[in-house]
Amino acid sequence: MWNAVYTPLRDLEQANSAPAWLAALIRCLRMDDPFFEATISAVRGFDLGDDAEMLDALANRQSELSADEHLLRSVLYTRASQDGPALEDLDRAAALGHPTALSQVHYLRARLLSRVGRTAASGEALDAAERASQSDRRVSEAELAHARALSEWEAGRPDDALVLVTHGLSLDDASADRWRGKGALCIELARHDDAVVALDHALALQSDDDEAMVLHAIADAANGNPDEAARWIERALHLSPHRREALAGEPRLASVRQHPSVSRQLEPSPPPDTTWMDSLTSWTAALRYAMGRPEHRTRHAVQWFDEAEARRIHAQMVTDHERGPLGTMHSAATLEYARELLEPRVIIGHAAGTSNREGAKERCIIAMDPGPHGELWVALSELYPSFLWIPAGRDAASLCAVLDVYFPRPTRRRADLTSQARGFIGYRERIVVPSPRTGCLEPAGEVEIDRHFTLNPFVESAGWGSAFADDPWPDDIPSQPRVVLKIERRREKLAEQAPGSVWSMSRRLRHSRGYLAIERHHGDIFTAMVRYSPSPHPGPVAAMNARFGTEYPQDLPVDALGALLGFQFDHATDLEAKLDATDDPEIAAGLLLVISALRHSDLDAQQLYRTWSTHDAASVRATICTIATEYNYESLLETMSAAEPDAQLRAEIEAVLDEGLPMPDLLPSEVVRVPSQEEGDA
Repeated sequence: MWNAVYTPLRDLEQANSAPAWLAALIRCLRMDDPFFEATISAVRGFDLGDDAEMLDALANRQSELSADEHLLRSVLYTRASQDGPALEDLDRAAALGHPTALSQVHYLRARLLSRVGRTAASGEALDAAERASQSDRRVSEAELAHARALSEWEAGRPDDALVLVTHGLSLDDASADRWRGKGALCIELARHDDAVVALDHALALQSDDDEAMVLHAIADAANGNPDEAARWIERALHLSPHRREALAGEPRLASVRQHPSVSRQLEPSPPPDTTWMDSLTSWTAALRYAMGRPEHRTRHAVQWFDEAEARRIHAQMVTDHERGPLGTMHSAATLEYARELLEPRVIIGHAAGTSNREGAKERCIIAMDPGPHGELWVALSELYPSFLWIPAGRDAASLCAVLDVYFPRPTRRRADLTSQARGFIGYRERIVVPSPRTGCLEPAGEVEIDRHFTLNPFVESAGWGSAFADDPWPDDIPSQPRVVLKIERRREKLAEQAPGSVWSMSRRLRHSRGYLAIERHHGDIFTAMVRYSPSPHPGPVAAMNARFGTEYPQDLPVDALGALLGFQFDHATDLEAKLDATDDPEIAAGLLLVISALRHSDLDAQQLYRTWSTHDAASVRATICTIATEYNYESLLETMSAAEPDAQLRAEIEAVLDEGLPMPDLLPSEVVRVPSQEEGDA
């Protein structure tokens, strides 16, 4: 009977034809194979969501594939639900005799053969996997027992499957997935007390396993314990609210569905009462009506809050900006400004927002100023201070126009980022960033600055070094085992620096999708460079400049400004004005180094350096030599060597020219020794 039920359900699911409630039922009816998923993941490696590209490259290879490449292609076919081609590749990998993972090849063959109904061949493949595992140790006895149990269950022999899965757990009882699988199998066999025991084990190992919670509720319902079933349903829905419809149609809960404790959980949540908004201003009722019309609802699914939820979120935002959210660097003045603007505003709803690369979701908050002259405001996430919220008019059209810019998030590459802003942010170990452990400010070098931006909510956590001109990360990283470890390993690899380039670490801006790069020059000078598409909303930046006397470009996206909070951001033009005004050679030398860092890629910067290369102070001329050496201005050094009055400095310049300019990344922080003031005067 089981096979007659399972097979058509499986086919329906694989054809993506099952409704949501039936898809959930199918998941609850089957026993998962955690080792199969782990093996698929391990063979594929770090899943960057580029399966189609890899599969296309392997499918079009002209040369013969190796056993390892056949194994990889089989995994890609499996992930694409193409079991036939996947089996052909596994057969080929087995025939070639995979040198290090033959037991995995046979194991994957067995699972796919079982999935397509070839039970006898599946058993033979598991036997082959067991023999191969004696040498390569890739598949354990417990994993083989679980695979055999799955094959027996799929073949319609659940009693035999239970014996095997129990044996597998006696060998290795540390898998929540396998305990959950045993629970599902016991439910199928109407052994509901055993199911409860197995599912308790699963939840002890993985407390947030909502699938096990649903199965626990089903077993409790069968045991006549509606209150216990309701408790597990409540916990499952807290983790996965989208399950409500599936559970409402779950036939195995029919016996307890009308019980008050269960029916309360399964009843659809009432829509929020949004009429409270109508007292705020004369146009909110029209706004709510217009956002419900198809032309706006299909663009942005805005959900309005009831008054209690609106007040709760407002209070949380006020609390967050007592000290600033984790990863931000506010001053007392910016926190005061954020609270000042936030206090009178009213939170009224949210749009879908975005997820970061790791899958964490952030909703976009919609607020308004109450009163006849108020307007709408859009916070791209709940962590944006109120002075970075974007004004959005008073009607649905203007609100959607703002949301259109950021949601869905735009796809932009380096060539699309037509504007850039560069600023000096400070000296190594004299910059300060907050410690994530204590919250106190601490001196920062490369490691501390990188850590700060890893936690910063206005940029993506993962960056890349100067070896990569464009963002090498995908927009989204698919869910996969050990994803945190895989991301960390890839981060280390992508921190690579290009030979001869300036040291830099770049990151994506969270919402505008521009690039923020932190560069290190002359060993201890840090600059920030933002590549961006001009923002159509200059208001927040203009207000920030007016409040604090800053000079950020008014078309700078608000996430770039958020990322730079707490850092100085001095422009080259401002520093050049200070340079022209100073008579102190030491100050001039320091300014020249910073200006050279900010203008290191400007083709016309040499004219400034030539002007200062004839300065009376030897320390200034030595600084120009350092700049020319580090940025490969050989012609400037040749000109200076012919006119340099200081014999020692001239000899050092000539020595550099004789040896040839080294690669910038091989240079010490000072290539040309800067004479002391006394030496210069002499």
